[in-house]
Amino acid sequence: MNRKTRNNGGMPLPPMRRCIGCMTSRPKSEMVRIAVTDDGPVIDRSGRMDGRGIYICPDQACVDAAVKRKALQRVFRRAFDKADTERLFGEIITKC
Repeated sequence: MNRKTRNNGGMPLPPMRRCIGCMTSRPKSEMVRIAVTDDGPVIDRSGRMDGRGIYICPDQACVDAAVKRKALQRVFRRAFDKADTERLFGEIITKC
């Protein structure tokens, strides 16, 4: 039995992901995935879009930290319009 995939009761542990805002690891189900398309960054509600994806906690503090650190641009290694990122982060706060 692998300690990383099982807890003391033998139950499998949930997949963990690191938030780009607060840098804490949380279960994947509690996070919002962001992927990049040709149109820019979008929320990946299915969790199965092609390409690189990043995760963020759906709360204001994490969004503010990600904006301050320019985490979206740094992780995806490309520049995005300020309007696109504001729309995306606003959607995360209001709908997720």
